[in-house]
Amino acid sequence: MITDTKPAGEALRSPRTRPRYRWTILFSAFLLQAMYTLLQQGIPILAPFFHTHFDLSLAGLGILVSSFSAGLVISSIPSGALVDRVGERWSVTAGAAVGCCLVLATLLVQHQAWAVGALLFLAGLLSGTVGISSSKSVFGWFDPRERGLAMGVRQIAIPAGAAIGAISLPLLGTIGGWQLPLTAIASAQLASAAIFLVCLKAPPGGNPARAQTTVWHGMAGVLRDPPMVLAASLTFVLVFSQYVLLAYLILYLTGEGYSAFLASLGLLAVQLGAVGGRMFWGQVSDRAFRGARKPAIRAIVPLASAAVASLAAISRAWPSWLVVLQLLLVGATALSWNGLVVTLIAELGGYQRAGAAIGLNSAAAYFGALMAAPLFGAVVDRSHSYRIGFLALACTTLLGLIPLTLTHEPRASSADGDG
Repeated sequence: MITDTKPAGEALRSPRTRPRYRWTILFSAFLLQAMYTLLQQGIPILAPFFHTHFDLSLAGLGILVSSFSAGLVISSIPSGALVDRVGERWSVTAGAAVGCCLVLATLLVQHQAWAVGALLFLAGLLSGTVGISSSKSVFGWFDPRERGLAMGVRQIAIPAGAAIGAISLPLLGTIGGWQLPLTAIASAQLASAAIFLVCLKAPPGGNPARAQTTVWHGMAGVLRDPPMVLAASLTFVLVFSQYVLLAYLILYLTGEGYSAFLASLGLLAVQLGAVGGRMFWGQVSDRAFRGARKPAIRAIVPLASAAVASLAAISRAWPSWLVVLQLLLVGATALSWNGLVVTLIAELGGYQRAGAAIGLNSAAAYFGALMAAPLFGAVVDRSHSYRIGFLALACTTLLGLIPLTLTHEPRASSADGDG
């Protein structure tokens, strides 16, 4: 077990003594994560252009567009341990450069689908340090009384990057096939990494000690840490709602008789609710619960379960404004926990192990993303009812209270002693 050496940024400081530069760090980390998300989630957005260019089956297309994320599932934990070992600067430099080069290399093999998929898989496998570094830098610069909000804002970069991709990439694809948008997003990710590196400084108190252990031992340390594994399992359970809604909400609403426009507006409402919810619950954790994460998450989980269950009640008789309002509330609960759980698992590890801890959490999230849509689809296929599917999803969400209850929150981040 590594003894945690926390930087001076861990100590509670009055607002007057907190360095203003922390907001520069947050901005650059936000931009880095948004552009990395644009790369990760932009590849599936380009599916129609891959499908036309390579004349793939739907199954083959699914494999191709998920190859980047598949690499991330495998590499998230070792990437986090590597960030702890070598620091954020070298991790972002190597991850961004290698990832960008591999993505651009797809242009050299653009007539072979298997080669493009292999290069995208390697890009995901070797660039996982980028997103983890952005999280760890924010974690180190913000103390517990502001960290919930800061990490929540940083997490907003994920839907922001996805929204940018949804708006811009199809347009670029109509101009230059999949090659032009893929080149653009790889270049944007590299440019955001350069900005982050220019802005990056050590947290207050000087350079914190790096983990004095191998990457392998860093991985083993978090996997053998029960509170961290429990927190990661909480992410695995809660992330189901996020990816089920992305995959099935439009199909569900159009099947109920709503227009495609309203269905798309509903999905946008979910994302907007998630943006507001992540900021709101981060503030609640920082202020109302004095830096404790568990009480805020404990409040979110049953609300999220109820919100997801309410989707089963939608009918064509509902006015459109009520459906949109309901979906805003779904986003503000079922998709608003992310920043708090990332903060919790990082605080469980302390700054020295924050990278490996965040990597473990990312691996759980990516694995949940791969499992969510197929399992929900199987329930709907078997029951012939989306309503039963959403009720089952609500029960799954409520199961998140089990690992949450068993997770012991470090007292350093919980002024009221909640554990």
